[in-house]
Amino acid sequence: MSKDYYEVLGIERGTNEAEIRAAFEAEIVSRRSRRQKSSDVHVAYAVLSDDTLRHAYDLARFGIAVSNKLAETKASAVQVAEQVGDLVPDVDFREVADQAWQTALKATVLSAGVTANIGDVVASVARRIQIEAARRIRRDEVTVE
Repeated sequence: MSKDYYEVLGIERGTNEAEIRAAFEAEIVSRRSRRQKSSDVHVAYAVLSDDTLRHAYDLARFGIAVSNKLAETKASAVQVAEQVGDLVPDVDFREVADQAWQTALKATVLSAGVTANIGDVVASVARRIQIEAARRIRRDEVTVE
């Protein structure tokens, strides 16, 4: 998922179908006037205007966000452990560092597992979204006059 479909259409999550259609039409007109490609706009519209595809897309985006948050948490735990020695001189830094390191390792394993599973799900959902969007575009032949 390289492009955020909400950004492509310039809308917020939770936008209703009429607003999605209006944003789609406005973006198509805008791109035609600038002679830009619009295939990503068609795909974004096909996905976001269909409740099932939109839900699957939102779930995939959520999975990516969770994976990124796990990676940030691991990095923060290691950074805090490195700073503890300076902040609290009476604490055995090696023990704290070992505990932080163990926590970081567990987070790495968890993050890798979650990332792998999310990657599989995202790839599968992305393929389904592309296939369904292409079918819908062909079926509806969405055009703006």
